[in-house]
Amino acid sequence: MEKIIVVVNDAEYALQMVAPMKNDANPTQWVMLVCPPKFTRHVSRWVTRQALSSWRNKWSQELIDVVKPVMTVGGDKLHWRCVDGTLPDEIRRLQQEYGTQRVLDARRPKLGVEQQPVSASQPVTSNNSWSVPSGMAVMGAVLIAAAD
Repeated sequence: MEKIIVVVNDAEYALQMVAPMKNDANPTQWVMLVCPPKFTRHVSRWVTRQALSSWRNKWSQELIDVVKPVMTVGGDKLHWRCVDGTLPDEIRRLQQEYGTQRVLDARRPKLGVEQQPVSASQPVTSNNSWSVPSGMAVMGAVLIAAAD
């Protein structure tokens, strides 16, 4: 049985990424590493750690409830965990536990948000955080020119 670790933060996007990899002839054991959204430091002032942890687990369970019926078709198995520490450390632990080297990064990219690399050897892609401000500046200049 093939084992694949999948890093997920959005159910629909992950299903699109995993669909080409599903093989009905060979059953696969999918290990989902769920990455819930991060809270700002201001939220942590008003919410206890226990409440944050229960919210993260509830959010993860809702994502798994969407993904599980599709992923378990054809005799495939699904295990999941919620990220607690840094992503490379979690991946390393899962690789040791499940004995697999295949990791699929199925996280939805977000504009202006830099995502952690999945492993230490993964090249860091530069996310140009100036793309939105410069686009807005150009749009503002065009509107000013059009108004004159």
